[in-house]
Amino acid sequence: MLQIIAFSLIGGVVLVGYKAFRKEMQRAADELEKAEEQRAVKEVPSLKKGDDGVYRPDK
Repeated sequence: MLQIIAFSLIGGVVLVGYKAFRKEMQRAADELEKAEEQRAVKEVPSLKKGDDGVYRPDK
């Protein structure tokens, strides 16, 4: 009987740990997706060639 209780407790701890792990992985994936969206939206200034032949950001 003691073995059944011990296995049940260990199984419960493993289940709780697995759920916490999945929750953390989902949070990290959401954060990564948000960062990728912000990086995609980031506007890069266009360059314009000046009279001296040097390319500078277009204003």
